[in-house]
Amino acid sequence: MSIRYDAERREHVMRKPRYTRFQRALFLLVCGISLTSAILFDARYLSTPTRQPSSSTKYVSPHSSRRIACFVLRTNSKEDALRSDVVSKAWQGTPCHWLEFIDQNTVGIIADWQEGYDFLAQKSFRAWELMFSKYSKLQVDFIMKLDLDTYIIADNLDKYIERFDPDEPHYIGRQLVDTGKEFVAGAAIILSRATLHHFMNATRRPSSACSRHRFASIGAEDLALGICLKELGIYPHNTRDVLGRERFMIFNPSEMKHRPKHSKDDWYQEFAFNSEYGIECCSSEAITFHRVGIQDMSKRIRYTSRGQWQFQTF
Repeated sequence: MSIRYDAERREHVMRKPRYTRFQRALFLLVCGISLTSAILFDARYLSTPTRQPSSSTKYVSPHSSRRIACFVLRTNSKEDALRSDVVSKAWQGTPCHWLEFIDQNTVGIIADWQEGYDFLAQKSFRAWELMFSKYSKLQVDFIMKLDLDTYIIADNLDKYIERFDPDEPHYIGRQLVDTGKEFVAGAAIILSRATLHHFMNATRRPSSACSRHRFASIGAEDLALGICLKELGIYPHNTRDVLGRERFMIFNPSEMKHRPKHSKDDWYQEFAFNSEYGIECCSSEAITFHRVGIQDMSKRIRYTSRGQWQFQTF
């Protein structure tokens, strides 16, 4: 019996290494697949992005009790793809509860425009149309149009927007005037839901300045919107503070501080209600700056003194 037992034991011991080698091979195969997947994941998501982020992003804003849907017009260029990625990250936690990047590939858009400055009004019309169809049922309070190089100071926007009733017609941003036509600069335009509703209703009338054909014929998107809303009796708010300083800036902090106060052939001097530069140019309650470099979009900004702001460097 002992001889038989020893033989069975030897046979068992001899079979065991073959089974263990099989296990080891299977284990190494599984590990290899997992490692390959991890490398591919890192290459796709952790390298410098060359893809554009999703055209629609939902944020849960810790700041604002108002429901704000934001959108940005962009092209399919690599530069806009990079800026879109930076903006998407930089605006997390802003009062934008939703953020749409709108281009010719946006789901649901009627992409019947050509790219280029001369066709911005037609592109903008389709964007406002999309925002209405997508967000009106969600009872969004305000719709905010921004540029890829617009910087938002979230707390100040939140405090300022609270004073406006979304069920009343409001048209908010930096007020400009072109040959007697008042409009809000395209760097940051805020419409209450009531204003957008009036705008979309007016588009159904072929003779209206809000109709697609007449809106698109203007060329400049912000001026086209101002002409449309003026026909409806809706005018830009005076968004300056109690000291007469601007809340919505067309330039970045450095340009607002150092640009010459009087410059020949300067469109800003011609069109701005308040064309101040330098000391006391900007409100301590500033909401947006424009033409901000990509390296500054994710930085914090602080008010220094006497109407001056600057980005913080760490």
